[in-house]
Amino acid sequence: MDKKNSQVMNQPFISIIIAAYNAASFISRLLKSISDSSSLEIIVVNDGSSDSTAEIVSRMALADRRIRLVNQKNAGVSAARNRGILEAKGQWLMFADADDWFDSEQLDLLIEKLGLLDENVAVAKFGVKHVFSECTVCHDVKEQVLPTEEFLDKGLFMEASWNYAFRRELINKFDLCFPEGITNTEDQNFNLKAIAASGKIASINLMVYHYNKTNESSASQKKHKKEWTEAPVLSALDLLDFCQKWQLPVGLIKGNIAHLLCQFFEDRSSDITLKERRNIYCPAYLKICKVLPSFSQYKKFVIPYYCMLLGRLLFDTKNYIKRFL
Repeated sequence: MDKKNSQVMNQPFISIIIAAYNAASFISRLLKSISDSSSLEIIVVNDGSSDSTAEIVSRMALADRRIRLVNQKNAGVSAARNRGILEAKGQWLMFADADDWFDSEQLDLLIEKLGLLDENVAVAKFGVKHVFSECTVCHDVKEQVLPTEEFLDKGLFMEASWNYAFRRELINKFDLCFPEGITNTEDQNFNLKAIAASGKIASINLMVYHYNKTNESSASQKKHKKEWTEAPVLSALDLLDFCQKWQLPVGLIKGNIAHLLCQFFEDRSSDITLKERRNIYCPAYLKICKVLPSFSQYKKFVIPYYCMLLGRLLFDTKNYIKRFL
């Protein structure tokens, strides 16, 4: 057996899952960018597109048997990715957005390196290029394998799921899926669950993925709905429930839960009222503090909490006075 065939036999089988919605103008670029390796399959979940996305993928699948098209009614990116997880046969799973693309040579090298990882490593992070209209910014990583706690403490966590490869055994063992009732932060949610459940995380210094920053969705230019604004809080609570269910140390992701609450306060793009913010935040804050007593030491979260309580007191007092005037 020659060296090349031996390397192919040692390579793990990879599933690349693509959630596609009205992606006709760029889906072919993504599919063409994927290497011709026989060690992978490409699952495109067409999430109820109204354009020619399905037709383009079907045509390309005729020429490349590794491509599989799965059609479903529009249900959102999380539902599409979860469908892809159910359809996937790979030992490692990766995710891609339809308007991004891969570096095929770097992807081949990544597949080889995934095959060399210790079986206790269930999550692998790799480098990404952020492509802007004016320039390209490289986000490389240091080649290393770290325990989960050290990985998070060093601030190495990246929010996007296309920044990682996930071992299928981990996904099956902990029933990992994207939260379908949460309209954003779904990537952070999935990644943090996987990382919290994984004993070790590998960082592989390869620029595998190109993130397209020139094609921001029109939704990002509009005011967000209430569901979008409250999503970080719902995501934090979901992470809390996940860790409790699987008896994982919640303290590992305490800082990440804090970051999600920061996102909730920083979002001023919706018309959500102070009362609505209070009703979303206060119960969540109390629940988190009950599980993580040390969380109440974070002043940036204590102050908004008491400000909201004060706002409620003033509101109730004002209404009480009105009744007697």
